[in-house]
Amino acid sequence: EHAHYIDVPNLLQHSEPWVRANRGCVLASVERSGNALQHASDLLKGDREVVMAAVRNDGNALQYASEPMRGDKDVVMAALQENGTALRFAKPPLNQDIACMKA
Repeated sequence: EHAHYIDVPNLLQHSEPWVRANRGCVLASVERSGNALQHASDLLKGDREVVMAAVRNDGNALQYASEPMRGDKDVVMAALQENGTALRFAKPPLNQDIACMKA
């Protein structure tokens, strides 16, 4: 018998709103695929732990984070450590910050 396979990273894409708002489901998804953040509820796009998990998996997931998270230096630096091109998604003035540019 074959075990049932659940495609966790893409789980959110076709999920009901309550799943997209469930912190545990979203956290599990973004830890495996940072870009799953785009399907999370707006509230969770502003949850620091969720966003950090997403950008550590894929720096470019920063584009889906809330505006305050895109202006959080720690979040931006974590994104840049994973993918330097994520700087373009940082909120000013971080997108001009020398420390960020050197990350």
